[in-house]
Amino acid sequence: MPVTRRPGIYAALLACVVGCGPAEPPEHSVTRVEFTVDTVATYTLEGRSLVDPNVLGSPYDIVASSDRLLVGDDKAEKPLLVFDRFSGDLLKSAGALGSGPGEVSGHLQLDIKTGKSEGWVLDIIYQSLTYVHLDTLVATGFLSHRSTRLGNSGGVVLNSAQMADGSILGWGVHPVDGLAMFDSSGAFEGAFGNAPPGADNVSMAVRNHAWRQTLRTSPDAERLVAAYYNADRLDIYDSGVLAHVANGPEFFEPIYIADETPRGQMLALQPDNRSGYVDVDVTEEFIYALYSGKKRDETSLGSERGAYFLVFDWTGRPMGRLNVSGSPPSMAVSADNSELYVIFTSPVPQIIRFEIPESLVQ
Repeated sequence: MPVTRRPGIYAALLACVVGCGPAEPPEHSVTRVEFTVDTVATYTLEGRSLVDPNVLGSPYDIVASSDRLLVGDDKAEKPLLVFDRFSGDLLKSAGALGSGPGEVSGHLQLDIKTGKSEGWVLDIIYQSLTYVHLDTLVATGFLSHRSTRLGNSGGVVLNSAQMADGSILGWGVHPVDGLAMFDSSGAFEGAFGNAPPGADNVSMAVRNHAWRQTLRTSPDAERLVAAYYNADRLDIYDSGVLAHVANGPEFFEPIYIADETPRGQMLALQPDNRSGYVDVDVTEEFIYALYSGKKRDETSLGSERGAYFLVFDWTGRPMGRLNVSGSPPSMAVSADNSELYVIFTSPVPQIIRFEIPESLVQ
C-alpha cells in the first residue's frame, strides 16, 4: 500500500540568467505519499483511432472541452486544429502565424480547463497569453485580439496556468525561486512555491530548467498540480498552498550539470537522466499523469517517452495504472472521467481514444 508521511519542504529559446538563493521551506504541513507501481491496480486499455491521420502534422498538445478537442500542431496547415470529440471530424484548422493581433508564433501551450470551452494559449516566443473560445475559433478560424503580455521574470515562461483569482503561474527558465507568478494583467509579482534544490554554484535558472514542470489546474482553477518531467514527483496545491506531494513509482531526481558557456550557465542533462511525468491532465475528481521512467537513449524519438498512465486523487493517492501500447507524448481526459484522448507520433501521427474503466473512477 502507498505510504503517507508528513515532512517539511522542482530547448529552444533559453535565456541565461543569474540565480538566487533557495527559498525557505513552507511552515504548513505537507502530506507526502510514496508508492511503487505494484501497489496499484493495473488496467490494460484498447483504443481506436479517432481522427484522420492525414490532417495531422506533428501534434504536441491536446485539451478536451465538453464536445470538442483542441490540438496544437506545429506542422499542420494551421497551428490549431479543432475536432469533434465524439466523431473525430475536423471542425476547423485555425490560427494565423504572425506577430499581429490574434496571431501566434506557432510555439504554443494550451491552458483550457477540462470540460471548458474557453481559456488561454501561451505563445512561448512572444511571451503572451491570447484568449480563445472554441465557438469563436470554429466560426472564424482566428484567435481573439484579447491578449496579455507576461512581464519580465528574468527569463522565459514555457508552461503556464491561470488560477481562479486571475493570477497566472508559470514554469520556465528564469532566476525565480520556483514558479513565476503574474497578476491578471501580466505584471510579474514574484515567486510561487519552493525553489528547486541544487548546489550553491548552480544558477536558479539551470535548477528550474532541470526541475521542469507541467502545470494543470482543476476545472474550477482552485487546485493546481505540478508534474515533474525529470523526476517521478507530483506537487499538489490547494488554494495556493502546497498540500500534497506524490513520490513514485521509482524515486529518482534530475541528473544534470551546469555547463559554463560564453552565454553563462546552461543545463546539461546527463545520459542516466530519466523522464518522469511527461504530461498531465486533470478533472474535478482525479489527476491523470503520463509516466515514462525511460532514459533518453531508450526511445527512438525524443518525444516518445510515455510508458503508462497513473491515476491519482487530489490528495496524491494512486488509484490505478492504465497500460496502452506505444509511447505517447501527450494526452487529455474528458471531464466525466470516461475517456482518454492520446497523441501518438509513430508510426504516423494520430489521436487514439481509450475508454477509462468505470471500476477505477466510480
